[in-house]
Amino acid sequence: MGSWKTFKPGDHVIPLYILECRKCQYCLSFKTNLCQAIRGTQGKGLMPDGSSRFSKNGQMIHHYMGTSTFSNYTVLPEIALAKIREYAPFDKVCYIFMG
Repeated sequence: MGSWKTFKPGDHVIPLYILECRKCQYCLSFKTNLCQAIRGTQGKGLMPDGSSRFSKNGQMIHHYMGTSTFSNYTVLPEIALAKIREYAPFDKVCYIFMG
């Protein structure tokens, strides 16, 4: 799972397609839809470090639109997640958020 700072195992989270690093000039000026934190790799289907966490038969599989939400399981950078209430019913939760 890596060294997370914001979340812990078991937290209920949803993926963010338009993420917010809360540190760059865009996030600090309320233009969070322009956050550049992972734009360079997200459009290429890669994680922020330039890698993919998916493969099949030794072949790399790219992350779809940075979230891979059409899959049963996915891997996301921490800044691409938002914590939701633990008691929120999963059958009524919007699973992807656009910023």
